[in-house]
Amino acid sequence: MEVGIADISLNISNMTIIYIEDNMFNQFVFKEILDDYYTVKIFDSGEDFLKSYKYDPDSYDDSCLFVIDLNLGHLQMRGEDLLGHLNEIDCFKRAPKIAYTAYAYNQSEVEKIISQGFNICLPKPANKEQLLRVLKKFTS
Repeated sequence: MEVGIADISLNISNMTIIYIEDNMFNQFVFKEILDDYYTVKIFDSGEDFLKSYKYDPDSYDDSCLFVIDLNLGHLQMRGEDLLGHLNEIDCFKRAPKIAYTAYAYNQSEVEKIISQGFNICLPKPANKEQLLRVLKKFTS
């Protein structure tokens, strides 16, 4: 179920994928799949990413693409909350933001997620071909 690609046209050949995910196994699989194709930076939470950005903002620019798990644990910032923070940072306002979640189990849920401001909702689990196809739409 791949729906909701917003009208974004970025021609960035060397985009950095920032994956925000609290599950270590999912982090490992994601990095293994994409490491040969993209620079991948992984953060355990939205808070960790924002701390990293605040500490070294020059290491980030508008060539980032965000893949964000929506359910980041009960004590952490949710993916939707992180989306709001990213949209307040100038260099990330136009960056593609992909919701990557196991909670997109029907069209209504996918539309609800996209209406929150994500460019696309990619249901978990996604295989290598699905991930690469979605990412290529934003990186070519």
